[in-house]
Amino acid sequence: VARFGSDFSSFCVRHGNRVYELFEVNGLSTVEVAARVVQLTLKYSEIFEVPHKTIDVAIDAIGIGAGVYDSLLDAGYNCHEINVSERAMNQEAYANQRTELWFEVHKLFRDKNINLARVNIHTRNELAKQLLSPLYKYDRYARRQIESKDDTKKRIGRSPDLADALMLCYAANSAINTGITTSTDDED
Repeated sequence: VARFGSDFSSFCVRHGNRVYELFEVNGLSTVEVAARVVQLTLKYSEIFEVPHKTIDVAIDAIGIGAGVYDSLLDAGYNCHEINVSERAMNQEAYANQRTELWFEVHKLFRDKNINLARVNIHTRNELAKQLLSPLYKYDRYARRQIESKDDTKKRIGRSPDLADALMLCYAANSAINTGITTSTDDED
């Protein structure tokens, strides 16, 4: 959760391969971010015809985002604590979960399995810039490794928060395949 710095709290709502909302806001407290997630679950529970607390909520729980995660989990929401610095599922190919998510989302786009038609053109353009920004290398085990978020931020002048939110939406996958994500950045 970016709180009051220059970075943004980003939100992504998807069902299956369709992204319904992707947006970012600045200046929200952790309580306000949690409240925004609750609003989104209520809105989309009616659209998806599921109980609002059963919708997957993936939260970037590194740093300030942990408070949002704790609040929503305590309130009974179906939260997934995502820490992208943890090990990848495919440890032979990727150095960490962030790298794996980045490349898996790339494959989804390549195979036309992400539908952004409901997202406004300005946001889609900004998302494209952010998705194309990180550089990667191979580590000593010949695994792909995306550069740090700090390095990306230095090169492009902002944190890739929209891209992070989209990736996190695909990190939490349940039987109903619906997710609301809040991506957070605790810098600044």
